[in-house]
Amino acid sequence: MAHEVYHVVPRPDGGWAVEKPKADRASGLFDTQQDAREQAHEWSNGGVVYVHGLNGKIRKEQRND
Repeated sequence: MAHEVYHVVPRPDGGWAVEKPKADRASGLFDTQQDAREQAHEWSNGGVVYVHGLNGKIRKEQRND
């Protein structure tokens, strides 16, 4: 399976979303950033997970090599 890229982003309602670039909707919605990060790592299959802060800026990049 190919490596995937996912973004963990804050939602206006206070939750967190896991999104693929250029997707029309979120792949998943979560109550906490930690839950969203864990799921993004699982779905990325060794790819890259970009974690955004509350201001929307990327604050962390993680590779699952």
